[in-house]
Amino acid sequence: MPRKLYTLTSDKLEIPWFFDEGFIYMSDASAIPMLRYPDGSWCHYSNNYMYSLFKRGLSRKNGGGTLKAYAANVSHLLRYCFSNNIDLPQMTDARFSMFIRTLSSFDAPFSNSEPRSRNSVINIGRNCLGLLSHVGKMRFDDNFVSSDGAIKGERKLVNIKNNEKGTTFSKSYWFHRSFPVPSPLKKRFPISEVNIKKLTIAAAATEDIFIRKRRFAMLRLLESTGCRRSELVAMKVQSVYSALGEQPHLLRMPTSKGGGNRSSTRLVPVSKTDLKLLENYITYNRSPLVKKLGLEDHGTLFISSTTGQALLANTVTQEISTLSKYGGITERTSPHMFRHRFITQYFVKLIKQHDLKNIDDCRRLMINTGALKQQIQQITGHKLLSSLDVYIDLAFSELTNHIEVVDAATKDMKLSSLQRTLQMMKTELSASKREKGLAELLEVIADELNDLL
Repeated sequence: MPRKLYTLTSDKLEIPWFFDEGFIYMSDASAIPMLRYPDGSWCHYSNNYMYSLFKRGLSRKNGGGTLKAYAANVSHLLRYCFSNNIDLPQMTDARFSMFIRTLSSFDAPFSNSEPRSRNSVINIGRNCLGLLSHVGKMRFDDNFVSSDGAIKGERKLVNIKNNEKGTTFSKSYWFHRSFPVPSPLKKRFPISEVNIKKLTIAAAATEDIFIRKRRFAMLRLLESTGCRRSELVAMKVQSVYSALGEQPHLLRMPTSKGGGNRSSTRLVPVSKTDLKLLENYITYNRSPLVKKLGLEDHGTLFISSTTGQALLANTVTQEISTLSKYGGITERTSPHMFRHRFITQYFVKLIKQHDLKNIDDCRRLMINTGALKQQIQQITGHKLLSSLDVYIDLAFSELTNHIEVVDAATKDMKLSSLQRTLQMMKTELSASKREKGLAELLEVIADELNDLL
């Protein structure tokens, strides 16, 4: 696996932002990628580009955010220039075309089987054209990347209509004739009930107690809240305690798609059973580990079993991949498929509740009912209702084709939570892994059943 060419600035770094009335105002400059060539030498051009993106306000949330994605993409160009012994200003149109060909011909560095997709090549190419255009501006050559420049890249404009607000805005992107034809967007389906059971059984077989309990907690939150992986790793312990003390139980969930570096949250309804499972993980597994490691508690819910530091979003993907392998799952499985399942089931319930006939009925209901629109945005974390169309289509597909809707979509949220928690406990007990907190969970389950019956 190639060594990363970037490191992130310290989470405590601040830089001077402006000077006013004899006072220097500082700005948070944490998690900015710093790029080097493969031999470790500093790349002035790419780091100046990163700084320009930082000033534009690109997200650095969750360990680098969008800015880190840019750094990872332009790293390919730095490797190409280094291996060909050329500097970035020496890039020509022919060399850039050859660079794109090398991207298309090699497998992705973090995959043992799948080649890099055409859409990934295009995305990398666009970011690299952005870097090269910036290099041109640094050298007072604004046409370095242009239709008549040394590199024949073009800036294209597309108009996007927002039907909800009745407005239109423009978005630009880079294009080069060497880019491959875009791949058709793959339609990702929700994770199935069968595969969730396989993941749960695989988690129960985990020997390490802390990792086993952490995996259980992850699976429950992914399924019951529909959170993104970046939101999962940003969850706080205090949010669990706050939700337990409220009626109804509303878990404060970080929203990772708020734009820029602004922090925003939403409230998602969860069952008491799920919250109790999380509380047990905190009390009997997380807190003892933090104490054992002698760390100052940073309050993040999911932590590393070795360092005690907050997990990265990629770790969630790795965990689901590991459990899929151990569970014998052959289909594609990812954390985001839990989100597809959660939102699809939400719309299945909505369609049944309001006897909606088609997607247009659903759109009209969301737009015309202010309270419902706000509720949907709170639960799903989507600012634009139009982005939910794919889930509405899936929901109608399940109903019109008479596909059996999974239990959690047709039952009360509490029953779904009880079922999954009992399944987790059953798999643990069958593996002779009785741990602290099981008795407390059984007591909560009994109380919840009394309320429902």
